[in-house]
Amino acid sequence: MTTRAIDGRPRPAGASPEDLAEELTLHLGAPFVATPEGRITFRQKLRVTDWAVPLLFDGHAGYTGDGHGGAHSGGLVPTSAVGRLLWPSLRASRPQAGHRLWWTCSLRPETAAEILDHLRPGRGPVADGEWRAGRDFDLKPRRRPPLAA
Repeated sequence: MTTRAIDGRPRPAGASPEDLAEELTLHLGAPFVATPEGRITFRQKLRVTDWAVPLLFDGHAGYTGDGHGGAHSGGLVPTSAVGRLLWPSLRASRPQAGHRLWWTCSLRPETAAEILDHLRPGRGPVADGEWRAGRDFDLKPRRRPPLAA
């Protein structure tokens, strides 16, 4: 059995962790890499904005806060199957006064493959008519034509 990678090329069902990491990076906008042990992790420790903003834009995470700040102002929550599969693998560093947390992620290849099944065309939010930033519309500024003299 074969599946199709993001670029449309056939991919064997038992894809390597390196292939899974590359495809997760393309789909989720956070840098993933395969470890020698066969797990898929962030390439380095990330700040929450590094991994959460792409998930928020693509509808895989949401924010529960009211926007007024405070100790219990809200937090990130998974809002799709992709988010619910990814959340258990995320870990934050120990809090230190005055320092923001660093985040790590460690996925089993089976979990990574399941996430990718939800991200491929024809499944998930794209199939429901939602748009994805960077894929369905260009984020690069377009050159404006010169003004007529």
